[in-house]
Amino acid sequence: MNHNSFKNSRLLKTLITLIRNASPLEKFLFSAILFFFLIAFLLGVERISDSFSVRVPIQGGTLNEGVVGFPSRVNPVTATSNADHDLVALTYSGLMRVDENGDVVPDLAEGFSVSDDGKIYTFTLRTDAYFHDDTPLTANDVVFTIESIQNPAMESPLATMFSNVSVTATDPSTVTLELADPYAGFLAEMTVGIIPRHVWEGVSPDSLRFIELSSYPVGSGPFKVSKVSRSESLGVPTHYSLVAHNRYARRRPYLNAIELSFYASEGELVEALRKNKIDAAPSVSPSVLTELSLGPSELTTRSMLRVFGLFFNPSEASVLSNEPVRRAIDMAVDRQMLAESIFSGYAKPTRTPLPLNDETDTLVEDVDAARELLEDEGWEVNNNTGIREKDDELLSFTIKTGESSDLENTALFLEQTLRSIGIEVMVETYDITTLNQTVIRQRDYEALLFGQAYGRFIDLYPFWHSSNRDDPGLNVARYASSDTDELLVALRNETDERLRKEHLDAIIEELHELTPAVFLYAPDFLYIRNERINNIKIPPVERSSDRFSNVEDWFMYSDSVWKIFLKKQQ
Repeated sequence: MNHNSFKNSRLLKTLITLIRNASPLEKFLFSAILFFFLIAFLLGVERISDSFSVRVPIQGGTLNEGVVGFPSRVNPVTATSNADHDLVALTYSGLMRVDENGDVVPDLAEGFSVSDDGKIYTFTLRTDAYFHDDTPLTANDVVFTIESIQNPAMESPLATMFSNVSVTATDPSTVTLELADPYAGFLAEMTVGIIPRHVWEGVSPDSLRFIELSSYPVGSGPFKVSKVSRSESLGVPTHYSLVAHNRYARRRPYLNAIELSFYASEGELVEALRKNKIDAAPSVSPSVLTELSLGPSELTTRSMLRVFGLFFNPSEASVLSNEPVRRAIDMAVDRQMLAESIFSGYAKPTRTPLPLNDETDTLVEDVDAARELLEDEGWEVNNNTGIREKDDELLSFTIKTGESSDLENTALFLEQTLRSIGIEVMVETYDITTLNQTVIRQRDYEALLFGQAYGRFIDLYPFWHSSNRDDPGLNVARYASSDTDELLVALRNETDERLRKEHLDAIIEELHELTPAVFLYAPDFLYIRNERINNIKIPPVERSSDRFSNVEDWFMYSDSVWKIFLKKQQ
């Protein structure tokens, strides 16, 4: 043993002797000092570790979410309902996607170019994109998808967007789309999910709703379907189990799985939240927030690119064919009160189809002027009923809408408002699936209380051009005006912002003059979710499925990793 070792040994023995001979108080003080020294040492080590480390997401966890409505066409070519679009967003991916800022950026496309005249778009595909069945995704799949949308037998809601587009695969990784006219918003249309040609090529459009593929999508998105449960009584899918797609081009999701449960009404959805059967729900009504006593960390809000309104169908109600009657209805509605009383401020009142339009000076209602206008048209109040009549015809019509508290309360608000000026309104509500399939698609309504979801590049063509008056078109007011048609075409072709604004102003002026609809409010998107789910980044919402724009980045668990090792991994 060397001198230092001997010296250290003697010091240790002396220290032990002192401890043994110490009084109880001295032993306590020594233990306390030693304890605090140890704590300080550990805190110092932790602080040093924190300065050299970072928290990173790790794989694991399952998201359980509930959605109102039932899926029926889980295919990006034919999807119509929110439930359809939610599943499409999770299981399919497009050449482009919308990022958290609302910008359109490449997804399956590695890059793209646009010709000087704005008519030819050329996309180069990623070589690491695979469908859920491990088949590589190629330019032929893109061609097949666009041609399926264009096929009239498919009755695709996207048909108008691609009606004058030719598509060619120049090689397995390159696809070219040529437009008949320039369309500045075309890149946003290329967010449509790509369907696999080898799966769908031999399928007849007539059988789409009845074959298994409509329930078991094969896409290239971040999640793939592992199980589907159906209602024995209704025969509709009520639950989807999805697992992470290991070969997803952008990166395997952190979440291992997503469980989606589907409900017929918001009431059933809220009950599932209350009983903790689900831990997330999109597009909830503001009244639900108070009912569930949610904390700030359990709610994500975002503005919506959507306007709700009352859309008239004069062919089904003769009283609504009278333009002054429609204008009187528009004049009578207090939109500010509607937004505050029903939406608790989670909605912006509006009198135009533009969700982000600043128009507070034009929102003042004028009930007296509305009454005067009706009287000038010969509609006299029956003193016994309080309802106006003209030539033995009652001033009465029915509003049809969906079974959600927001829509039902808005319909009740309209019923009471219009009763005050002598108009009788009846309200009929339907579950979302029935509303879409049997009411809207069949144009079976006198007036429809519903929302129109506008794109990030404002294009009013699908909703107001006369060519879209019938299903599968989105012109639910069945509006037709040759002047408006010309303006709509000019708007979608124009890239100059000043000229676009002129076209928009002219379209809005015509809509105000002819009043095919009464625009009411632009709602906020409310997403209830468990606070354990991190890194949710939602862009301005066109439809509720946009909440999944960065779903592969959502995570429940994280770990601490030293930065030096993180750099090596990257």
